[in-house]
Amino acid sequence: MKAFIDRLYPYYDFEVPRPGSYRSRLQDQSRKAVIVAVGEQNAAGELGYTIPAMRDPLKVLGYEIISELPVTGHFAMGSVRKDPDTLAAALEAGRHLARSFRE
Repeated sequence: MKAFIDRLYPYYDFEVPRPGSYRSRLQDQSRKAVIVAVGEQNAAGELGYTIPAMRDPLKVLGYEIISELPVTGHFAMGSVRKDPDTLAAALEAGRHLARSFRE
């Protein structure tokens, strides 16, 4: 998560002196995102701060979060591919994202 957040750093303009206020360079560009978190836990609540840790920096950058998809109960590589419910949910999240660009 730290690497993800650190990669967003170039998209901010910071005022001097620091720490001070900041502004997103991506603000007001109608950017949208779908957040997906995969974990071996059996309940979405057990994913902890994974989704908020992705959602919050993206919202500060100006993204509209279209869907959040917690994918639980997966540890083995490739196991999601064999889960029809998760694949259906991912497909619907993608469709929702696509529809949002037409609105």
